[in-house]
Amino acid sequence: MIELKSIELKNFRSWEHLIYPFKDGITLLEGKIGVGKSSIPMAIKYALQGNIEGLRKADLVREGQDDLLVKLDMLVEDRNVTILRKKSGVQLFIDSIPYHFKHNSLLDNIKDRTKFAFLFGFSSFLDLRPSERKKYIENLLPDMEFLRKTVGDYLFRMEKNVEFKIGKINLSLWEDHLKFLIENLEVAKNEIKDIKLKLRKAVKERKKQPKEYNLDDIKIKIEKLKSQKQKIESKLSDLNKEKLEKSKDLNSIIVFEKRYDFVKNKVKELKKNLKNLEISIKFEKCKWCGQEIKDLSFIQKKKNELESEIAEQIAILKDLNKKLSKFSSESIKNEVESLDELIKSNEKMKYEIQLQINDLQAELNFYKAEMENRQKIFDVIEIYKKQLKDLNEKKQQIEKEIEKTERIYKIKQNSLDILDKLLARIKDSRIELKEIIKKYYDLFISKLVFAMNAFSEGKITVDENLVFKYNGRKYEKLSSGQKQLMKISASLALAYFAHSVDVIVIDETFDVNLDLEAQQKLAQMLANLKTIFKKIIIISHNSDLKNAIKFDNIQHVDLVDGKSYLEEIAT
Repeated sequence: MIELKSIELKNFRSWEHLIYPFKDGITLLEGKIGVGKSSIPMAIKYALQGNIEGLRKADLVREGQDDLLVKLDMLVEDRNVTILRKKSGVQLFIDSIPYHFKHNSLLDNIKDRTKFAFLFGFSSFLDLRPSERKKYIENLLPDMEFLRKTVGDYLFRMEKNVEFKIGKINLSLWEDHLKFLIENLEVAKNEIKDIKLKLRKAVKERKKQPKEYNLDDIKIKIEKLKSQKQKIESKLSDLNKEKLEKSKDLNSIIVFEKRYDFVKNKVKELKKNLKNLEISIKFEKCKWCGQEIKDLSFIQKKKNELESEIAEQIAILKDLNKKLSKFSSESIKNEVESLDELIKSNEKMKYEIQLQINDLQAELNFYKAEMENRQKIFDVIEIYKKQLKDLNEKKQQIEKEIEKTERIYKIKQNSLDILDKLLARIKDSRIELKEIIKKYYDLFISKLVFAMNAFSEGKITVDENLVFKYNGRKYEKLSSGQKQLMKISASLALAYFAHSVDVIVIDETFDVNLDLEAQQKLAQMLANLKTIFKKIIIISHNSDLKNAIKFDNIQHVDLVDGKSYLEEIAT
C-alpha cells in the first residue's frame, strides 16, 4: 500500500493555495456545498493519474489563472516520492532527487497501482440499475479486467491467429507450386538441350575460320605510303608556288614589252612631229597647211616641249630596255612549262600512291572483318557457355526448390494437424476462462457482501442479478434510514476493495438523519474501518455530523471571494 504524507495545491479549482497533511485517524472535512471540499481528493486523483474523468485540465485551473500546481508527497516502498504536476506536465522526485522518466517506470507503476483509487460516487452504487452495478464492480476489479481484456483478448487473438494460419496453409497452393516447378524443370532441360546443340554448331563454325592475320605489316605499308604522299603533296605545294611566281614574272615581262613598243612608237611619232616643226621654222611656213607663219615663237615653244617629251620617253625606253635585258619571256615560258610537267608528274605519283593506299586499306578492312567475324563466333560461343552455365544453375535451383517444396508440403500437413488440435484447445480455454471470470466475479460479490455485513450485522444478501436485500427486503423498498445504512456499508466495502493507498475518502455519503441506533452502528462501522485504514477522510456538507460521530480531526472548509480556506477545529 502507498502511504500519502501531504498534498499542496496552487490555483487548483477554488483553492488559491493549500498545504494539507494527511492525519491518522478519522477526519471530518465539513463545509457547505460548493466550497471546495471535494477538490482535495480530486487533486490527489489528479496527482496520481494526471487526469480527472469528465473534466478537462483547463477546468481544474482556478478562474483567472493560466496554470496550476499539485504537489503530492508520499512513501512508496520506503522511499520518499514527490509528484509535482502542472497543467503542462509532470515532474517526479525520489528522495528529493529529480527522476528521469526514460530510465525508470516508477510513475507508470504508481499510476497502475492507484488506477482504481479515489473513485467518486460509491454512495450512488445501490441507486444504480443491476446491470449498471455489475459494470461498476467490473471497473473496480483490475484482475477481472486483466482476465477479460488481457487473457481473454490474448486467447481471442490467438484463436484468430491460429485460424488465420490454418487459412494460410492451403495445401492445394503448394501442390500447384510443385506442379509449376516440375514444368519449369522440364522447360529448363529443353533449353539446356537446345543451347548444347547451338554450342556444337558454333564450335564447328569456329574451326572453319582462318587463323589470325598479321595486320601490322599492312598498317606499316599504309603509313609509309601516306608519308610519301605527304612529301609529294608538300613538293606539289612548293611547285605550284614557284609556278605562280614565274607566271607573275612572265605577265610582268609581257606588260614591259608592250609598254616598250608603245613608248618606242610614241618617240618615233614625237621625232616626226619635231622634224616637221623644224621644217616649218626653217621655211617659216606651216608644214601641214602651207601658210606663212608670222609668229615663230609659238612654234619654237612647241618644239622645245616636244624635245623635252622625247627626252623623257627615251629615258623610259632605256629603263624598260634595262629591265627587259634581265629577263626573257621565252625562257620564263619554258620554265613554267617545265614546272607544269613536274606538277603533273607529282600529281600522277600522288594518285598512284593513293590507289596503293586504297588497295591496302581495303585489304586491311577485309582482314579486320574476317577477324571480327571470327571474334563474333568466339563471343557467341562464350554467350552459349554462360547461358548453359546459368541454365544448369537454374535447373539445380529448381531441383532444390522442388525438394524444399516437397519437404515443406509435409511440414505444412503436420502443422495443419497441430494447428487444428491447438485451435480446439484454445476454444476450450476460452470457455474455461469465462467460467474462471464468473467464479472470480462471484467470489468478489461474496466478499463484498461479507464486507458489507461486517458493517451491518450480517443482514445483507444479494442474488446473481445484483439485487441487494436487507433482512429479506429489496433495497428500493427499505426506509430512508435503512437505505442510508446500506449505502454507507456499500461505500465502505467498495472503498476497502478499490483503494491501494493508506487514505480512504468517503464523500457526501453520511446523513445525520439517523436514529440513535443507526448512529451507533455507523460509529461501529467507522471503528471497524479504522482497523484497516490509518487515515479516513469523511467529506460532508452537514456540520451536525460531528455531533453524531466522534472524529479524531475536524476541519472546516469555507469559500470567501471565490477562494477556498481551511480551518482546523478542536475536537
